[in-house]
Amino acid sequence: MLNLDTHMVVALLEGELSIAEHDLLANEQLGISDIVLWELAKLIQLGKLELDLDDAGFQEFLRHCTIFPITIDIA
Repeated sequence: MLNLDTHMVVALLEGELSIAEHDLLANEQLGISDIVLWELAKLIQLGKLELDLDDAGFQEFLRHCTIFPITIDIA
């Protein structure tokens, strides 16, 4: 499983991955920390990212992605 950071999620959703990166992600199960969702929302709120969280592509990404909660050990 690949645990993606916010930068990689944005690149994936905006179609900005290289062919090699896209091929790698296409063949792996993906995961994100739940803080990535907060970071995306904050970037949108600050006007640094234009992303519709209700978009079908984003919702599809979430359905196929494991979301890891922050635990006290991680914090």
